[in-house]
Amino acid sequence: MREAGRPQAKVRELTDPLLGGIDQALRLDRLIEIVDRNPLVDLFLLLVDRDGNANRRAALDAREAELIEHLRPGTCLLAQEAWQEIETWGLAALNPLPRGWTWTDVRAEAHVKENYFHPHAKSAGTATRLGGGRRELGREAARNYARVTNRCPEVRDLQRRVEEWLGAG
Repeated sequence: MREAGRPQAKVRELTDPLLGGIDQALRLDRLIEIVDRNPLVDLFLLLVDRDGNANRRAALDAREAELIEHLRPGTCLLAQEAWQEIETWGLAALNPLPRGWTWTDVRAEAHVKENYFHPHAKSAGTATRLGGGRRELGREAARNYARVTNRCPEVRDLQRRVEEWLGAG
């Protein structure tokens, strides 16, 4: 939000209800419940793994369109899939990359979590922490956001969409 021009925006992660995976995250009734339970939220971001599913973007576009009638005026839901998994965004912040890694290989990997994130968290000593090292890697990504947007065009696209929404509001 800072990079989109809103450094004072209040951002919070959904913790109630906890969604049990992509199937629940994409269920229209669950999304409506979340929107209804959070009437003070202006912008909802639905961030999911692509998981090698070439149809994921179309499914997210459909959910965005279906949810429009359930959003109050001035409110928006933007959905974005990570290539291939959300952990990729955190790994994009690493500089230098761990020995033997190339960014091309990380981006091409269908199982980023298992083949790159977990080994990195283990070697960084964060694998046993809450979230398995995601919190620490997320903070690294926030500190190195320009590197993330450079390496992950889908993050850059999401930022552009947020900026467009902010400009329209």
